[in-house]
Amino acid sequence: MEAIILKAFSFFFMIILAYALKRKGILKVEDSKALARILMNITLPAAIMTSFDGFVMDSSLLTIILWGLLANIVMLVAGIALSRRKTNADKAFYMINCPSYNIGNFTIPFASSFIGATGTVVACLFDAGNAIMCLGATYMVTSLLLDTSGRKLTLLGMGKSLLHIPSFVIYVIMIILSALSIRLPNPVHAIVANIAPANGALAMFMIGTMLEINLDRKMFRSAAAVIIARVMMATLLSVIFFRLSPYPYEVRKGLVLVCWSPISSISAPYTEELGGNASLASFTNSIAVIISILVIPTLSVVL
Repeated sequence: MEAIILKAFSFFFMIILAYALKRKGILKVEDSKALARILMNITLPAAIMTSFDGFVMDSSLLTIILWGLLANIVMLVAGIALSRRKTNADKAFYMINCPSYNIGNFTIPFASSFIGATGTVVACLFDAGNAIMCLGATYMVTSLLLDTSGRKLTLLGMGKSLLHIPSFVIYVIMIILSALSIRLPNPVHAIVANIAPANGALAMFMIGTMLEINLDRKMFRSAAAVIIARVMMATLLSVIFFRLSPYPYEVRKGLVLVCWSPISSISAPYTEELGGNASLASFTNSIAVIISILVIPTLSVVL
């Protein structure tokens, strides 16, 4: 229990430290973009490869990918419903931040010590479905509904976009290798195993550099609406996975913890690109991170 509390505190401390360094001028908001590029292209792929290496895939677990897709689709619909009769800026915020889960940059490094190798792979499988939405489809659907780009939403176009995302490509490769019981060569494993631990720290620093708390009452209400919607969805999924699903215990526990993942770390940049309030998105993300830091360790002990 002491190790779990220390792990949770260390993640929260890194967010606060990054925010304090930004307030002192040592870090800047622009630094979060560089951190995001390192995360998406280097540390997250390394974390995925490390988690999957040596895991023998059970074909029944592939259905977890569909759960990742479904959870995002339901929350995207919730975001659309919450933003009815609102401005395009508000719609961008709700539709980008209601769905999406920060599994690769948060839950995998944060919860891996709680759920073990099997639970980590479960998180990766859920994230494979999640990645299809939060790294491509959700942005494209929102862009189409807001008519900000003029592009048509097509499966081919979405597929091409996903193939340019290193973490998603690594997911596909590692799922195939696991299904074929093929392990990474020892030199490759040694390299990625040294890189992967940096993923969690960089993710927390990125969130801290993006954090802003100078928000008015309307923005607080918007953030609260998204948080409440996500908590309700996480509670519903937790009950479904742990009480009703046929998966083994370790898999069910891993799925419950994944449900409480915070908002994707790329939601704030996407919100800004679509004309929404990036500061509000960062603030909402930070609140979601705090909730995850409190809930995930608690559930890991209780379940």
